[in-house]
Parts: sequence; C-alpha cells; structure tokens
Amino acid sequence: MSTLLIGYDVEYVVPDGTTSAFLDRVVAVHERHEAPLTLFLLGETILQNVPSIQRAATSPLVSIGQHTYSHSLLRPLRIDTGTSVTDLPAASPDRIGDELGRTSALIREHLGLACPGLTAPYTYHHGLQGHPELLAVLAANGIRYVRSDGRDERGYQPAPATQPYWYDADGFPDLLELPTNGWHDCVVREDVLGWDDVDGYADLVCEQLDEAAAADRVHSICAHDWSSVRADPDLTHVDRILGHARSLGMEIGTYDAVHERLAGTRR
Repeated sequence: MSTLLIGYDVEYVVPDGTTSAFLDRVVAVHERHEAPLTLFLLGETILQNVPSIQRAATSPLVSIGQHTYSHSLLRPLRIDTGTSVTDLPAASPDRIGDELGRTSALIREHLGLACPGLTAPYTYHHGLQGHPELLAVLAANGIRYVRSDGRDERGYQPAPATQPYWYDADGFPDLLELPTNGWHDCVVREDVLGWDDVDGYADLVCEQLDEAAAADRVHSICAHDWSSVRADPDLTHVDRILGHARSLGMEIGTYDAVHERLAGTRR
C-alpha cells in the first residue's frame, strides 16, 4: 500500500507565538482527518514552547523526533540552485553528539518520551551514506532512524522518490534512512512559487501523491512550523493534502510506525 509520511520540523526560535499557533492548528487539522504526524523538535524551540509541545504530544496521532539542538549541519552542504551557489559548513562530530544528547534529554524531561528519530538540518544528497563516523554518533545517542536524504546531486531540490533504506553498507544495519521526497515546503514556496501561492503548493504536492499512489510507494514530506503558517495560518494546504491522500486510499503514518514495521520485517 502507498504511504504518506508528513514530518514537521519544529524549529522556529523567535518567541512571537508562531510555533504555538502552528502546533495547535496542525494537530486540529490532522485530527479532523485522523491522520498521524511526526514533530521533529529543535532543542532551542522546545525550551521556548514547552506547554504547547506538551499539549500537542497528548494527541495519539502525534509522534516525536528531534532536529538537533541548534540546527547544526551534520555534513557540509553545497547548494547550487542554478543561479547561485551557497556553501554551508558542518558541525564537528563531538558537537553533533552533544546536540543530540541535549535534545533527547529535553524530550525525556518535558514529554517523558524516548527519541528514536532525527531530521538532519537541511538534508543532503544520499543522506549519510559513506559517513560511518556520523552514523556512529547517531547510534550512540539512541537514534534508530534518520531523515537525512532529501536533495539532488546539486544539493538542491526536488529530491528524487528515494525509498527507505538501511545503512548496511556503512556498518549500521539497524539504522534506517527515511528519505524526504520532492521539495521541502519552505524551499519551493520561497524559491519557486512565492509564499502567497498556497494553492499552487497544495497542487504540487497532490500531483506527487498521485504519482506515489500509482507506484505504490512511500512519499515523505518535509514541512516546517514557521513556513506552514506563513500566508496560510489556517493550514488550508495541509487540509487539502490530507484529504487528497485519503481520496487516493493512501495509508498515512508516522515515521516511528514505518521504522517499526520495516525493522520487524528485517527481524
């Protein structure tokens, strides 16, 4: 069965109520469709939004992952958009380990949950393949699945329809990659469509869902708290996307659930 995964990187650090408003609204929209979702929490954002995050986590549809403490890159990244090139440096493995540990500790403290999943800031071409030193840091901090594969060969997007895979070749057969597909919401809305073209973004994602359903594959969306509510505080685009997935008969799941299912198949 084709599957839709939606993960929201909750990473906004300006204390102006944006994240709180997003969390309340996104849970309500997903509950209306009985559609599971995953929140990948930045450590700095947790500290500013504890009551809102705790409220969101009470929904049985919500699963929780992390997004590092301060949005530090795991790998260096060169982004070539075709009109500009940007180079972004990575943090050291020691700093990455510290950030993962701090954020997982915050999730345990405030939500009482273990944290098996991570969204790598920005994502990369081919994820963490060929980087066993980074996979070792993830594994040592209890990470069992990661969203790090989400860009094309230019370090840009849209990302190909890469399906979940294990890091066997790098010596970590119990660590699962759950790639993101297509465009990150903020990238396509800022660089291509314009923030006000909310319907255009929903149309784009619905076309991708048509393709995923026809091919019986997983389609994984990377969205964000701040960009989801920009020009669309009611999250009408999320409502359309979820409704369309339901009309196609797609399963809507959490990243945790897919990890557990695939791990069970391997066992």
